[in-house]
Formats: sequence, structure tokens, C-alpha cells
Amino acid sequence: MQIHPKSGYSDSAGFGWVGEGQRSAMAMEPAPYLEAAAVTSSPKRLPRNVLLGDWIEGEGALVFRVRTGEGFFEARLVKPDGYSISRQARAERGVLDVVFPEGRWQVSALLVSRKDAPPPPAKAMPPVPKPLPRPRIAHTPVERADAQRPLMLSVKAEPPSAVTGIRLHYRAVNQELKFRTLEAKGAAAEFTVPGKDIDGRWDLLYYFEVLNPQGTGWFHPDPAVRTPYFVVKVGRP
Repeated sequence: MQIHPKSGYSDSAGFGWVGEGQRSAMAMEPAPYLEAAAVTSSPKRLPRNVLLGDWIEGEGALVFRVRTGEGFFEARLVKPDGYSISRQARAERGVLDVVFPEGRWQVSALLVSRKDAPPPPAKAMPPVPKPLPRPRIAHTPVERADAQRPLMLSVKAEPPSAVTGIRLHYRAVNQELKFRTLEAKGAAAEFTVPGKDIDGRWDLLYYFEVLNPQGTGWFHPDPAVRTPYFVVKVGRP
């Protein structure tokens, strides 16, 4: 929030000076145009800290009020050179009065932070469901197929209550190609791989993904037991 010497406190704004006092706004010296435009080869008058380059200069223990709510707070008065003065006080009736130091002062920023705020509650981790037992998955691998002709693949899992759906993932044995996926609901499915996806130049690999009510599932073939896919030899019709 920007503050100037005439920023008097109001409930609508929630911050501002309380009472009159000797205050004036000071601005950093403007940089020469050629230096700011990066034309000069050796600039010497660029601002060192733009964030603290403007400040309010005043004299005496003036009061700046901030509506904070109840609590104990720390107020840091940051000077143009980056050093700061800390003030700690308890808010009264929901507002905090920050008293500036006696004598001449220069302040570029006022930072207010609550010191007695309770730590945020730790987020409760959702319970990890107990893994379901792997169902019995029955599938007879297909060993050969003809190019450009549909290929039927059937699979069944038991018990049916443990399965919500089955996916078939397949592609030619060509790493530059992406897998295609067919999906069916229930614990038993018959999939048809379109003939256009069976190319006589490459064999075909496929595997199943059996889904369960937890949103997880199992692969077939089981990667922990054997090669995680089946390979179909593709011949020309």
C-alpha cells in the first residue's frame, strides 16, 4: 500500500497517520535518460534500490495507525539504506499504533507482522486404503494375427466384485508409435483391435489394466512375474 505524508487514518482505509506532524515525501534522484536507456557505457547514477528509493521524512514521535485486529505485533520501520527499527506492541481495540522514533527520521517502508499468531493447523493426510488382493485374471494369449484384419482379445477377472473395468493397451512393436487404449466396464471384456492398427511391418504388443473400486488396479501380465506385455506375430494375409 502506498502511503504519503497526508495519509490520515480512516476506518475505511484501515491505516494512516494519527494527528498532525512534520512530514514530507522524498523521492530518489532521477537517473539520466542515457543511463536508464542503457546507452551510456559506464553508468554511474542508476538507483541502487528502487524499492526503498522513495521515503517519508519527518521529525518526532509521530503515530501511524494500522487496523490489525487483536493480538501482539512487530512493526519494522525500514530506512532508505535498508536498515530497520523494530517496535513491538499489542493492538488495542483492534488497531496498532506504531510510534516513530524521536528526532529526525526517514522511513521507506512499514512492515507489520503478528507475533502471537497460532501456527496453522497441520493438514491431515487422508488414510491410505489397504491394497486389495489381486484378482484371478484369465486370458489366453494370441500368438499370431494377420495384417489389416481385426484381432479379438478376451479377458476375465474374478471375483467380479473386485473389478470395475478393464483396459486394453496396444501398439505395434515400434517405439515411435503411441499406445492405443480400449476400455470396457465390468470384470469380463472382449476387445477388437481394428485391422487398420495391425501393420504387417511390425508385430503387435498388448497388455491389460484391470481396475478396482479404489481407483487403482493391476497389470496383466504381472510385471513382477514376467515380461509386462504379450507379443503377437503379425503376418501378411
